[in-house]
Amino acid sequence: KDEGKGKKEYIPNYLLMIGLFYKEMGEYDKALDYYQRGLDLMDKEGYNRYRYIGKLNYYGFIGDIFTDFGNYQKAIYFADQRLKVAKEIIGKIDTGEKIGIGKEVAADSLRASYFLLGQIFRRLGDYSKAMDSYQEALKLTKQINKFVELLTLNDIGLLYKEFGDSEKALDYFKKALELNRQYYPNKNVYSAKILGSIGDIYLDLENTEEASIAYEK
Repeated sequence: KDEGKGKKEYIPNYLLMIGLFYKEMGEYDKALDYYQRGLDLMDKEGYNRYRYIGKLNYYGFIGDIFTDFGNYQKAIYFADQRLKVAKEIIGKIDTGEKIGIGKEVAADSLRASYFLLGQIFRRLGDYSKAMDSYQEALKLTKQINKFVELLTLNDIGLLYKEFGDSEKALDYFKKALELNRQYYPNKNVYSAKILGSIGDIYLDLENTEEASIAYEK
């Protein structure tokens, strides 16, 4: 009996993996079906050993599919549910409850939840809400690592660029570039991408000299 109970708690993980397989195959309806079946088990007796990580994964992956479908309202709903779970995890850790998740993982889960919401709002064209979510994510990157901060700064720069605020976009791109040079000098692919974005901004500002310098670097 105990052995069966022990095996039962892994079923949501198997359902998740099957869902991921179908998503990779492009069979999104089947992927959603397996994701939902796994999510439904998370609060049931005997299945919930990994309920917090499981819910984060399921809400995130379901939200991704609805984002790809262009069903942004459902995508926002599931991303918001993911955010609530991430906040619940932080709350439990702050009160000293042992849930098998470390502070850094919890902080990154919260950051990723805000970032996911930002991505959806960005695709929806709601730049104000996207920016709010990205800024919340940026605050949390300082608890994680500089590379995550670099990527977030770059994405905020891209958002400002799309929004038509070239000066602010340039400011964030330069901050991302400085972090890249300071902490990750060997990651040249990121430097190249950021410099390309900086060059594009200077072209938008009709500063061809600075654009040329950025492109040449």
